[in-house]
Amino acid sequence: MSSETSISSYGRSCCTLFERLCTIWPSVDSAITDQISLDAIKTEGSRYDLWANNIAALQDPYLPSSLEYRIREDANARGIIKKALAYLEESLQLGRQSLSSICHFHQII
Repeated sequence: MSSETSISSYGRSCCTLFERLCTIWPSVDSAITDQISLDAIKTEGSRYDLWANNIAALQDPYLPSSLEYRIREDANARGIIKKALAYLEESLQLGRQSLSSICHFHQII
């Protein structure tokens, strides 16, 4: 986790990764899609978008209404939020990479 990466950068990255998961999902093997549905992923992505927008985590950090600007004096709070978003981002990246690998493997066979 880079201390230079803004909350909004992490936030937007997570939005993009949720969208990519939804794009990949239709080509995933049914053994996996039986465990979790595309609707469940979309629902979680929507819940994340709602949360991130409600706390202004997606706004540019220089805007006074952004979360990052509002907590600019509290390094601890910024660190906690960045750490949580970095963890979510990493989890979504791993999920996307795993699904991409599975899709690629099934295309080869």
